[in-house]
Amino acid sequence: MLSNRVVSYTHRKVISCEQAAQARNIQLHQELKSIVMRSNLHTFAVHIRGSDKINSKHVKSTINSKSLRFLNAEELATYQLYPGTVNPWNTQFCDYHLLCEKIFKNGFMATNNGTFTQGIKLDPNELRMLKNVKIGVFSC
Repeated sequence: MLSNRVVSYTHRKVISCEQAAQARNIQLHQELKSIVMRSNLHTFAVHIRGSDKINSKHVKSTINSKSLRFLNAEELATYQLYPGTVNPWNTQFCDYHLLCEKIFKNGFMATNNGTFTQGIKLDPNELRMLKNVKIGVFSC
């Protein structure tokens, strides 16, 4: 699903967005943070800038749920995912992909390629190709 225009990074092992941005020599707001969450009915991914935090009120409203929570490390492992390896392309099991509109203000975003030591740089508009995308203000 990735375009052929992707620029890749190789760097030391990183887990957090802060570590990744530093290793890739980019600003934290240019690092994509992908978080898998669960409501009472759905599993979904929220994609925001690395510098931002999730706006749970807007997420709850968008998925029409009163409750939501982060998947824990054990639950992520059932999908062969670990904190620091989650990205938009290895979360295709999710019912929805919530894209924060703030990511489209950047000329590019960077994220991991499913490993701790490699990343990719991409046009944020490529994320619109994910399945069941909802765009809104999902961060603060």
